[in-house]
Amino acid sequence: DENKIRVQVGTLAPIEITQAEAQVALQEQNIITAEAALANAKDALIRALYPLEGRPAAIEATDEPVVQPIALDEASAEKMAVDTRPEMKSAELNMESQKVLAQAAKNRTLPTLDLSLGYVGNASNANRLSPVNSDLTGFKYPGYNIGLTFAYPIFNRAAKGQRMQADANLRASELSLRDEELQVRLDVRQAYRNLEAFSRAVAAAEKTRQYQEQALDAEQKKFENGMSTNFLVLQQQTALTNARTAELQARINYATGVTALEKAMGHLLEARNLKIQ
Repeated sequence: DENKIRVQVGTLAPIEITQAEAQVALQEQNIITAEAALANAKDALIRALYPLEGRPAAIEATDEPVVQPIALDEASAEKMAVDTRPEMKSAELNMESQKVLAQAAKNRTLPTLDLSLGYVGNASNANRLSPVNSDLTGFKYPGYNIGLTFAYPIFNRAAKGQRMQADANLRASELSLRDEELQVRLDVRQAYRNLEAFSRAVAAAEKTRQYQEQALDAEQKKFENGMSTNFLVLQQQTALTNARTAELQARINYATGVTALEKAMGHLLEARNLKIQ
């Protein structure tokens, strides 16, 4: 509209109106594309939150992606991950099970010494049942036996083979636990470093957006004083829009990085105040 007025008074070339109208049409096209992407994202969110029934007709996201520093340092995050990750607990339980099996296999290859004790109750001959019962219940004719049985396996190759297999399984479970711990620590370190990079990217994007705002303001003032062109103003507007988009994307990346770190620590449900019932 300002360009039309300036063309009418002869201070601006008519081509400037065409450039402005082209820019408006391009922005309207971008808005239509963005609205469609927003609708698709809402549908995906509804499907994720309500997989079965009770889906709402629409959903409006009100929370903006925020940048909040993580209270834990990297070492504390690694320790929490080792203590809480379900993969670690599963590997530990598997190793304990293999220990029991290995000990049982070892016991089958060792000599055995069995002690047996026995008691036998007797009764005198009688024509009636009552004297027999009184003899048995009164321990009148008790009988005792005791025995020791010693067994030493000479070859017992089957038991030895089972013991070797059990020892191998135990060693494999120990290595698996160690490998799982290394992987858990690596996941945490990578997520932590990515989060630090995302944080620095947010700070850089904020500065870029601020500088672009200042550049656009300066270009608009030059345009108002006849020292710039509509094309240069549009360039600065486009640069500011790109800077704002980059800043928002950086904040989204940071929020995603926080989620990835919480997942790596095995603390995702607690951080979201969620419980599985």
